[in-house]
Parts: sequence; structure tokens; C-alpha cells
Amino acid sequence: MKAPSKLSLFPSATLALLLLGLSPLAARTWQVDPAKGDDAARAEGEPLRSVAKAIALAQPGDVIEITATQEPLREGIVIANRSGTQEQPIVIEGNGVELLGTAPLPATYEEVRPGVFRFPGLVKPLFGKEPNSKAIGSTFARFFTVWNGKPNHMGRSSKGDRPALPKVEALRPGEWTLEEETLSLVIALEPGRTPEMEKITTPVVHNGVAVRGNSSHWIIRNLNVRQVLNDGFNLHGANSAIVFEKISATECGDDGISAHGTCELKVDGFVGRGNSTGICHINESRSVQENITLVENNAWNLMLLGSGEHVVKKSVVGVGKKGVRFAQQQDGPCRVTLEEVRFVEEADHADGKTAAADGKAPIIHAGKGSEVVFDRVEVLQAGGTVDAGAKVTLRNSRIDAPEAKWEIQPGAAWTADHNSYRLAGLLWNGQAYDAATFADYQKASTQDGDSRWQAGE
Repeated sequence: MKAPSKLSLFPSATLALLLLGLSPLAARTWQVDPAKGDDAARAEGEPLRSVAKAIALAQPGDVIEITATQEPLREGIVIANRSGTQEQPIVIEGNGVELLGTAPLPATYEEVRPGVFRFPGLVKPLFGKEPNSKAIGSTFARFFTVWNGKPNHMGRSSKGDRPALPKVEALRPGEWTLEEETLSLVIALEPGRTPEMEKITTPVVHNGVAVRGNSSHWIIRNLNVRQVLNDGFNLHGANSAIVFEKISATECGDDGISAHGTCELKVDGFVGRGNSTGICHINESRSVQENITLVENNAWNLMLLGSGEHVVKKSVVGVGKKGVRFAQQQDGPCRVTLEEVRFVEEADHADGKTAAADGKAPIIHAGKGSEVVFDRVEVLQAGGTVDAGAKVTLRNSRIDAPEAKWEIQPGAAWTADHNSYRLAGLLWNGQAYDAATFADYQKASTQDGDSRWQAGE
């Protein structure tokens, strides 16, 4: 049996302060101003240049305040084995600043042939040490370019579709590829254009905020991460009592937020858009998310895997072609509670059509070993699959997806009542039911006794 979550061990007074974004008994404010600061500064009121220096100096109760500016912050924030306390958490106040993970292409390049240009070794600094094939594959899967402000993934996503990058000789204008042997980037431009004429950037920062090791009692708020190679907010190790408030992750190469290991976090106010996934938590991590919006991500908007425990409340989750996924990947169930969550249909990035319009209704998928509670949720234009070995409770909810089906496979544990359905079909234990036979389903399943099938429009 798992030990009680540390997230439940906040004293009530301290928890109230955390949710208000206040630091009890704050000791000192460390101002960070990348344009005017100096990391050698020590006097009260003198700004530092980097967040890294402020983190190194901060003590429990301190506030690290990033100066509000129109210029983006170009520094990945790393918190490693540093902690506040329950009574005196350490706060990073972002003041709405954008942390931008990309930089312009270097001035040095080779012209392979007219309109095709190689940037030798451009990807190599992303590794820090001599990379192995696994590291190269992982980085190449996340890599992207940005042309005139618009991300160019070459139709790839780290957790979605990943077609092979084209050969250099096959590149067409507006395309790019990576060379594994030299870790070089090669781009193709319109005839007569050179790299100096274009506004092309590539990722140089791995994660917007990375929390590592055994850190605890941090509040990170009012910070917007965009276009980093990996995750907007990434947690690894045994971190606990990590609180995020009013944050966003946009157009990152992998996840908007991702917790690994036994990390524990709370999120109140998050927008994840244009990443590979909006949120992906794995292993034995535990999380509570409230007031989040996950839409228009390139693969899964919400993916909760492993043997952790996760709560999502009062939120909006888009359901595109990849849908939403919950599944066990380690020993023990993946427990998920969804309260007052609205699952909404969204259009595909490429053609603007919804998945339902293409005849491919997206799916909310409860995989084997998952234990999922849907309470007061609304599902619009999304199908559902509950695998054998999954345990799902659906109550007080509305499923309005007349072009989609929900399938409860034999061997799944299904508990449902006080729901409203409008579907193309409800499959339970291998038998299909619809509006005309809903009473037969109620009798056969002994579920949904106080539920109803909505009349068609």
C-alpha cells in the first residue's frame, strides 16, 4: 500500500497561503533583471542577471521576482535539490514574462546546392556530452524549427505521428531535415533566398522549468513558456509540494507539463497549447490540476500513465484526433478523478476539419489497469473505450456525441448512473445498444438505472 500523499500534509493555514500565492514570513526578495542585473550583486535591491543565481541564493521564505518586461527570458530554470519549508515556501514570481526557448540560426553555414543550406553541428550543443543513439533519437523526435513565428515540425510529433525526415537531396523549399552523423540542420529555401533573409529560429533551451532530485515547497507562478525543445514544466525525481499557478506552455517539443518518478504537484491555472501533449504524467507521480485548458496540442491533450494518482477539476480538455488516454504502465493502478471537466471537440491543425467530420471520432481511452472516475463531466463529439482490466465510474455526466460510440469491453468494470447519453451506439459486453434498446442495456448491465438517452435533434 502506498504511503499517504505528501500533498495532503500541508497544514490548512499554509495551504491557504499557497493557493493565494503568498509566502508566509517571506525573508527576502531577489530581483532578476537579465538586461540590467549583475550576478555579483549582493546588496538589497540590486538586481541579479539570472534566475539560476537567485535560486542558488534563495532561502526558505524568499521570493525570486523576474522583472516584468516585453523582452523574453532566454534561460531554462532549473531547481535541483533545493527546498523551502511548509511554513516558508520559496516563490518564483514570473510577472507574466515569456520564457522563450528558441534562438536565430547562426551566421555560419554551408550551401549544399542552390537554395539548400547546412548548419554544421547545430544540434550538438543540445546534448551537453557525446550523445548515444537513444539520446539522438529522443532529441530528433522533439526538434522543430520556427519560420516567421510559426513552428515547423515536418508533420512530426514526439508522442504522435513521426514520419521519417526527408533526405537532403529530396528537400523542397520550406522543409528541413537533420543529419545524424554530423548533428547538422539542413534547410531548403525558395530560389534566390538566403538564411539571412528569413526569420528562422531553433530550440536551444531544453525545459522551461525543470525541478530535479528531492526538491520541495516551491511556488512558480505567472510564467509563460514557449518553444523549448522538451517540456514547458518538467519534474523528475522525488519532488513534493511543488505548486504552479497561472502558467502556460505553448509550442514545446514534448509536453506542456510532465511529472515523472514520485513527484507531487498542484497546478491551479494552466494553458497548454501547440505542444506534443498538453499534460503527460507518468510513473508514480501524483497531481492535482484545477482550472486548466488543454487544446490544440499536436498529439494527446491529456495523457496520464503509470501507477500514480491524478485529479483534474473545473477544466477544459480538447479531444482531437489522438483523444485522451489513461493507462497503467507500472505495478499498481493508474487512478484518475475528473470532476467538472468539459471535453470539447476541436479541429485538426492541417485541414481545419473536426475528427467527427472526417468520420474518425476521437476517443477517451481508459486502458488496462486504469481506475477512472468521471463525475459531472461533459463530453462533446468524442467516443470512448474502456479496455478489459480497466475500472471506470461515470456519474452525473452528459455524453453528447451522436457520431461516436462508447465501448465497454468484456472484462471491464463499469459503474454508471445519473447520466445523459446521445451516441451512435453504446457497446457493453459485446452487445450494441442505442436509443431504442437503452432499456435493454440498463437491464443487462444493471447500470444507469436513473440515466436517460437524449432525444435526437
